[in-house]
Amino acid sequence: MPDLESHHQIQSALQEAETHLAREPDNLQLHFERARLLARAGKLHEAKQAYIDILLKDTNHFAAYINLGVVLTDLGFYKAARKVYREVMRRFPNDPAGKINLAYTLHQLRAFKESRLLYEAALQMVPHDAKVHYGLSDVLMEMGEVEAAVEHRRRGFAHQPWIVSTYRGSQEPVRVLLLGSPLGGNAPIEKLLDPTVFLRCSTYADFYTKLLRLPPHHAVINLIGDADICGPSLDAAERLLKEITTPVLNPPARIRATGRADNAQALREIEGVVTPRTLHLSRDILLGAEGLSVLEKENFRFPLLLRTPGFHGGQHFVKVERAADLATAATGLPGQELTVIQFLQACDTDGKVRKYRVMMIDGQLYPLHKAVSRQWKVHYFSAHMAHSPEHRAEDAAFLEDMPGVLGPRAMQALKQISLALGLDYAGADFSLGPGGEVMLFEANATMNVPKPENGPEWDYRRAPVDRIYAAVRDMILQRIAASAALATATG
Repeated sequence: MPDLESHHQIQSALQEAETHLAREPDNLQLHFERARLLARAGKLHEAKQAYIDILLKDTNHFAAYINLGVVLTDLGFYKAARKVYREVMRRFPNDPAGKINLAYTLHQLRAFKESRLLYEAALQMVPHDAKVHYGLSDVLMEMGEVEAAVEHRRRGFAHQPWIVSTYRGSQEPVRVLLLGSPLGGNAPIEKLLDPTVFLRCSTYADFYTKLLRLPPHHAVINLIGDADICGPSLDAAERLLKEITTPVLNPPARIRATGRADNAQALREIEGVVTPRTLHLSRDILLGAEGLSVLEKENFRFPLLLRTPGFHGGQHFVKVERAADLATAATGLPGQELTVIQFLQACDTDGKVRKYRVMMIDGQLYPLHKAVSRQWKVHYFSAHMAHSPEHRAEDAAFLEDMPGVLGPRAMQALKQISLALGLDYAGADFSLGPGGEVMLFEANATMNVPKPENGPEWDYRRAPVDRIYAAVRDMILQRIAASAALATATG
């Protein structure tokens, strides 16, 4: 673990830099040091402006460009960061930093192909850089190239087994150990951890050996969230956790029971819940002569859905309208095992699909979004929200009054789903049926809680999202405090 500058040290250094700047207002190195310290102190908006001021005076200040991009990324301003890093590449084409940072930013903007090309170009320049291997592996996983992704994660781990976040707090940090899977399907909880409170240390459970000492930590968060693909990783995590006495959130044993087929079977027993028939089948069966007869025997009807397990952003997920289309659809998806899901007709009378996401944090329900679209595959980032005040008004009404919008039957069903999952962090995607029932698409730990985009049209989303972030923070702190109190009482 790196040594952390104390809040006092940062503030003292910042005051000293500003004192010197009062005497030497044209000293760009002092301006740069002040900007760096502002960012280190968590004053990101002030740091952003400070770096911009430097670049207005020196348009070739490499470090100011890079640090400005980092600050913009930390603020969630990915499009602005993209512009900065493109300028870095234009001015400094032989330095890999521009490529690496732009590749990461493009990944966040879901421009996977361009991100991949940049990471691959960077690897030609810095072949042993763990950050590049990890970044490329994330992009390859999004593109369905699982074996290549795992290999790059293994290479990254060999050079750097722990990824330590930047800490921007003024107090002693709360140290959390994050366990992920190189196979994908990881819960994006790390994005919810405030860098002014938490210092994150991330690793892959699969690659851990007893020769590696675990870093100091107050709690463990198991990010391994997809039971359908992460069996080996859950095994590895359980072995690792046998040595740990700190609190563990989303224990692997609870994740195991949340696969799509398992959930479809178990959760349909809850009153007010409708789940689609779900089955995992090999590609060979679906492509073979017996494929249609197997589906018929299992009571599937067309249209149905086919997806490759492990992907949660809508990729590798198709609708098959007719039996004649089955082979083509199966051929076009990666992976040897595919998931067959009975299509739930979720359209309302106006022809639109309304998909709700409710987060389940420490047993409490929090509304995240209501996405409205004319497409069967609905994700908030691709739904018809940005250009529709009417759809945003529906979303706002849901965020303001979830019980009133969903009704008592759905609310009770969601509470029972949360109890059945038994997870510290989870979420459910669903539509409402004609009788107010929950038409459940999925419920698991892999749900993302993105920050709202910039612009006043999204202001209504900020407080509800902040409540979810606060709930995650409070849950972790409460678990740590309870563990400490128990250790004191029994020690």
